Amino acid sequence: MIDHLMTFSSEAAAKADPVVGPYWIDDGQGGGGAWRGDCCIPGIFAWRPADQTVGTLPDGGTYSIRHPYDGNWRLVIAHPQPNPVLCASPACHLVTDRDAAAARQQFVLQSVLSAAELATLALEPVFAGSNYPFGVES
Repeated sequence: MIDHLMTFSSEAAAKADPVVGPYWIDDGQGGGGAWRGDCCIPGIFAWRPADQTVGTLPDGGTYSIRHPYDGNWRLVIAHPQPNPVLCASPACHLVTDRDAAAARQQFVLQSVLSAAELATLALEPVFAGSNYPFGVES
């Protein structure tokens, strides 16, 4: 399966985009709806694990604080093959082959970031069964 990471300034901008907007299913009642659940994961969070900080709980315990990579809004759209229309969009920031990643093969098909920068980032959520090594510097 091929995952297309699309990046926008906001969810509203994604809905208004002529390429990505059709993946939004309007409920027809003036404002409600949802991203297609069969192929989309909206609201992807991107961060650098190395930039995490630690917070302290009232009982003295600690927790990790993940800081956003940037202020953008993202969604992943999956297709069986690379989708040429999505790939050609300026909003397309990453195209990956989920099966190749699971087999520990070259999986990045297209990216606006260098391989070195990608290795420092983490993304979530991802589709069940994904085995992307994001956030693991090699």
